[in-house]
Formats: sequence, C-alpha cells, structure tokens
Amino acid sequence: MPRKNRASDFFALALPFGMMAGTLIGMIAGLVINAEIMIYTLAAGTVAGYMTGLLVYLILHHRLNSRDQSDL
Repeated sequence: MPRKNRASDFFALALPFGMMAGTLIGMIAGLVINAEIMIYTLAAGTVAGYMTGLLVYLILHHRLNSRDQSDL
C-alpha cells in the first residue's frame, strides 16, 4: 500500500509542478527572446507546463490502474 500512496501523491503534484516549470521556462524564454512579450511567454509556458503535467498524470494513472487490474 505505501507504494500506491506515493504514486497518488506524485499524481497530485504533477499538474502544479508542470505549471510552475512551464512558467519558469516561459519566463526565461521571454527574457531571451524579447522582454516586451513576457506576458505572452508566461501564459504559453504555463499552458505548456499544464499540458505536460496532465499527460504525465494520465499516462502514469493509466499504467497504475492497468497494473492493479492485472493483479486481480
């Protein structure tokens, strides 16, 4: 059971950490490319991070569920 609890904790953190990482990448990209478009790169980075976190969540959640079903 502890392994499943750790996995569910990671699932809960995948989306927020993805958004934070995407915002950081967007901020760095905005500084490198052009500081005038910072708000657009922040938004794009946040969306990209959210989508990455969502994909990680869905893929790992599906793998965990299929592993639990095979144990039955």
